[in-house]
Amino acid sequence: MKKTALILALALLISLAGCGGTSGAENLAVGSGPSGGELSSEAADAVTDFSLRLLSAAGTEGENTLLSPLSVLFALGMTANGAEGETLSQMEEAFELDIASLNEALAAVAGSMSSQALTANSIWINDTEEFTPDEDFLALCGEYYDAGVFAEPFDSSTMEAINAFVSEHTNGLIEKIIDEIPENAVMYLVNAMSFDADWENIYREDQVREGTFTTAEGEEQTAEFMHSEEWAYLEGDGFTGFMKPYEGGDYAFAALLPEEGSSPAELISSLNGSELRALLTSPQDVNVDTALPKFESGSSLELSETLEAMGMADAFDPEFSDFSALGQSAMGNIYINRVLHETFISVDEKGTEAGAATAVEMVAEGAPAETRAVRLDRPFAYMIVDTATGVPLFMGFMQSMNA
Repeated sequence: MKKTALILALALLISLAGCGGTSGAENLAVGSGPSGGELSSEAADAVTDFSLRLLSAAGTEGENTLLSPLSVLFALGMTANGAEGETLSQMEEAFELDIASLNEALAAVAGSMSSQALTANSIWINDTEEFTPDEDFLALCGEYYDAGVFAEPFDSSTMEAINAFVSEHTNGLIEKIIDEIPENAVMYLVNAMSFDADWENIYREDQVREGTFTTAEGEEQTAEFMHSEEWAYLEGDGFTGFMKPYEGGDYAFAALLPEEGSSPAELISSLNGSELRALLTSPQDVNVDTALPKFESGSSLELSETLEAMGMADAFDPEFSDFSALGQSAMGNIYINRVLHETFISVDEKGTEAGAATAVEMVAEGAPAETRAVRLDRPFAYMIVDTATGVPLFMGFMQSMNA
């Protein structure tokens, strides 16, 4: 690899453990990972508010939508450490946190995860002389995101390695995050998340009964409903709901049911981060007779337009983006080309299994090269030349195509 030695030298300066090797790719990150502090209430509110806004912006009325806002934040958080100027300001405004606070918040989130919820981050660098990553950027991603560092030639084998990383860290639920690598790609910042937990009280066979699910359009659909009594009731303006704990109590499934005539999208858009957190951290200790349908769902999203609409437009603009703190490319200015997001969830009698992956694709684009035109559409001279000496072997004129 042309730049492996350079990347290794940079990585040796980084205090990070990174992720294990993936499908033969050499992880160049070394050292210890982030310690993870305590998540402040203000930061938790901001992360939750971003999650609500992202779901509202990405969802389509009447269609199933699933995403992992945390996975998106982990990938974008790493990316934002390479942004400067107005690009960084717009991203921080969308996050409702400055980058230093976001780094601390996400490190705290990752540090508090139990074995039921796991996350992994990685940075994939195009191993070419035309791109040089910034060592301070890599150090920040190591310190706060425990990111593995991989220098690869960005061919089909690298695409397979990135997809293998995602599959490995989502327990195979997400098998692929990218299906092609553009010629001008210089870096991928990838997050993968998995969740696998049994219910605290697994549903018995007699608690599962067939019922009818009615869509917003009034279509009646047959479903298997899981019935139980829970003791965490949720209620707010225009909705009710409940929480059902997973084994160990570290995580719970929360459901919010909008009142008749309203939609889940309208409900989510009516809440902010602090309101939702207050609701979920202080459920009412009231007996709730619940019916939860067994279901599987997943989404495949490209979030560029969604994130632009949320305020970070410059990050996606090849003219105005400023990712100079991420690295330097001889191919031109670096910007975000795509934010790819894949999710899957399965909810049944035993518990819940879910996976998510996010890839931020960074590309470089310069000013158009100067172009000249030579069209042989009138009489011309021609020759066959010895390129070593410049001596023509044959010379001629072409005056007419009919002669």
